[in-house]
Amino acid sequence: MKSIVAKLTAFSLFFLPVVVFAQLRPPAPKNFQDFVDIALNILGLAAPLVIFLSFIIFFWGLALFILKSGDEKKRAEGKTLMTWGIIALFVAISLWALVNILYASVFGTGFGKILPQLKTK
Repeated sequence: MKSIVAKLTAFSLFFLPVVVFAQLRPPAPKNFQDFVDIALNILGLAAPLVIFLSFIIFFWGLALFILKSGDEKKRAEGKTLMTWGIIALFVAISLWALVNILYASVFGTGFGKILPQLKTK
């Protein structure tokens, strides 16, 4: 009985935000720039998550490399994870920068929602 209650509690806590925010809808895009802004806002939320996950992958590989230094197979696995973590980090940051450059070249303004603009006096 306790396992059923625990499963139902975990399930309801996992889907609670879906129920709470079910009525919230973003405004419908009126033109192409609004559509692009909405898409880039989603990208702006996803990019830091991808960067964070690539750091986690890198440090997990580093931990395997150091802690399992006696086992050659685990050490090679750690090197592989570190390599893929660095590649993922480079790709994520590069795509983020390319999206900003593309947005600035098409719409003529910087994309300040993802990359904050520096204020000058």
